[in-house]
Order: sequence, then structure tokens, then C-alpha cells
Amino acid sequence: MRILVVSDVHGNLPALRAVLDAAPAHDALWSLGDTVGYGGSPNECLDLLAEAGADPALVGNHDLAAVGLLPIGWFNVYAAQAADWTSMQLTEENRFRIRSGFTTATIGAFYLVHGSPRDPARDYVQTLDDALDALGAVAERSILCGHTHVPMLAEIRPGVAPTLHRIEPGVAYPIGGMRALINPGSVGQPRDGDPRASSLLLDTEAQTVTWWRRAYDLQAAQRAILDAGLPRELAIRLERGR
Repeated sequence: MRILVVSDVHGNLPALRAVLDAAPAHDALWSLGDTVGYGGSPNECLDLLAEAGADPALVGNHDLAAVGLLPIGWFNVYAAQAADWTSMQLTEENRFRIRSGFTTATIGAFYLVHGSPRDPARDYVQTLDDALDALGAVAERSILCGHTHVPMLAEIRPGVAPTLHRIEPGVAYPIGGMRALINPGSVGQPRDGDPRASSLLLDTEAQTVTWWRRAYDLQAAQRAILDAGLPRELAIRLERGR
């Protein structure tokens, strides 16, 4: 089975469209949360993921804040402004989608979560030690998580020191015979210095994961942010990939 894994779309419709339009052939679509927040197209992104058949479509901290299930005061000033604006834009259908969503899911050998098993909506897995702690908290062989906006592959193999890989797009990384923590990176708000949208192809038969980067109409995403009256910094940072 080939699964397209996305996370942290953050209301960036041009980026999401680019990822879905150019995605390798796949049998399923998994979304790890934070479909809204920061960007100017929250409803359109939620609708497009639903139309594309995302299942599961987890919720993250920005999703929860937009429907009043997480205090906006938890965010920095830019994120708080975006969450407040998003909360006023959501359709009732999309408000229901978020409020009825989950922050975690288990599918076979994979534990899916937005943040980490320790705090599914808010906790960050940023280091190898974080990844080892997260893997130690679940019985499943592998964890798929988002939230950091940075692609990540941490592995534990018997008799070998735990490894944190440097991710190269287009390279198929084997995950058979190991425990692994895998982050697809962010579709709409990359923070690894590469502004291109990031996604992941998980092949359960070949037991590999491959990261894909897609250029998109960045200026259109910036215009949507500025036209919404959201902070200019949210538009500028898309160019930096930070």
C-alpha cells in the first residue's frame, strides 16, 4: 500500500493543491493535523482534504484553537491573530470537522499523532532524544508526527546506535526491521530553510519512506494572507522557509 502523508497545511491552498496535483500514485491519504492557522484559506484547505479522501485527518493545536478547544493565549502574537481570524471564517461544516476530529490514530504498525504521544496536540519532537522518548511511549513500531514543520527520520535498530537521518528529497529510506519516528514536514509552512511544500510517500510493501518537495505559487499564498488582513510577517516567512 502506498500512502501520501501530509501535515501542517496551515491554510495554504496553493501549496496543498501543488502537493495533491503532483503527488506520486498512492492508495490512501493521511493528514497529521494543523490544516488551518497562519494562511488565508482555511475552509478551502479543509474542504480539499475532505474531497481528496484524507482519512484519518487529525487535528492539531492550531485547528483546536480555531474552534475554542485550545486557549489562543498559548500562541505567539502572530499565531494568535491568525487563530482568532480563522475562528471567524470557518463554516459550520468545517467547525464540526475539527471539533469531531482526533489528535491521534493507530493504523496497523503506525501511531499517527500531530505532536507527540506525550501531548498529542502541543508537544514537539525536535531531537533524537525527543524521538526516543516518543517511541518509548507507544507499542506501535513507528510514529508518524508533524507539528515541527521539519522533515525527520529517527530510527532504532537492534544492536545499532539510534540514528537521526539527514533527509534528502526523492530518496527512498528503508524502515523495515526497525522502530522509526517519521515527520513528513510541512505542506504550507516549511521551517527547514526550503520554502517548497513537503510531503511523504509511505510504501508499506517496500517498507520505505520518500520525501517529496513541490514548488508552488508562493505569491498567491502571500496575497491570500495579506488580503485577509493577517500579519505581513506570516506572508514574508513563506519565502524563507522558516
